[in-house]
Amino acid sequence: CANESVFAGLSIYIREYLKYWVERPRQLSFFFLSMSKALESEILMDYYRDSSKASTDFFTSLFQKANDIGEANNQDPEIMGITLMGALDGVLTYLITNPNEDIDIMAERLEKIWIDKERGECIDKG
Repeated sequence: CANESVFAGLSIYIREYLKYWVERPRQLSFFFLSMSKALESEILMDYYRDSSKASTDFFTSLFQKANDIGEANNQDPEIMGITLMGALDGVLTYLITNPNEDIDIMAERLEKIWIDKERGECIDKG
């Protein structure tokens, strides 16, 4: 595909997201603690819902844009956005509990699933 700006940006985002949180264990601890409290507080849970929706909407819009410009041809940009956000948070938890893992290698592995796979389904709108 001629224009790879969507997936190039997504690749950078994946790396930076993982690095940001792994390098800030204190803030991440606060996030986990406040998330457990959110289960008991509707007001706090509303904040997390809004935040989660904003993140998944962002990813959904990226996958939709990739479709629109012919960079990808995925069938469900919304589920791609939702599952990417879940995958990032899951991998983040894995990296925190396995500190000897290489973040760059983990990011490359995620890219193979979320970016390279989508590029492979690229359509030419010529």
